[in-house]
Formats: sequence, C-alpha cells, structure tokens
Amino acid sequence: MKIKEKASNFMEEHGGELIVSGGMILAYGIGIIVGTKMTTLQFNAGMANLCKEKPEIEGLMLDAVKTITEKKNK
Repeated sequence: MKIKEKASNFMEEHGGELIVSGGMILAYGIGIIVGTKMTTLQFNAGMANLCKEKPEIEGLMLDAVKTITEKKNK
C-alpha cells in the first residue's frame, strides 16, 4: 500500500473524529485567549477604580513592583 492510500483510508475511517477533536482543541484555545483578555481588562478596570479612590495606593504599588523587580534581578 502506498502512503497516499493509507492516508486516504485513515481519513475515511477517522475523519469525523479528527474534525470533532480539532474543533474541540480550537474552541479550547479560543476560550483561553478570550478568558485571559477579559480577566486582564477586568483587573485593569478594578485597579483604575482603586487608584481613583485612593491615589496614594498607586505610588505604593509602583514602589512595591520596583522593589520586587530589583530583588528578582539580583
């Protein structure tokens, strides 16, 4: 049997399963991407509201991030 015939037979036998599996993987990937973006947007909106209410928190957070970054890079 040639490779082309083997591939054709495999697709005939398992084509539907491959399509469903591929669709599930694609949907999972899209869900991860959309979920990550939505979480980031919600976090940023929450931080903006927090900094609007108490502006001194922004400076404290930036100092904390700077300190952590310096310790990490040592």
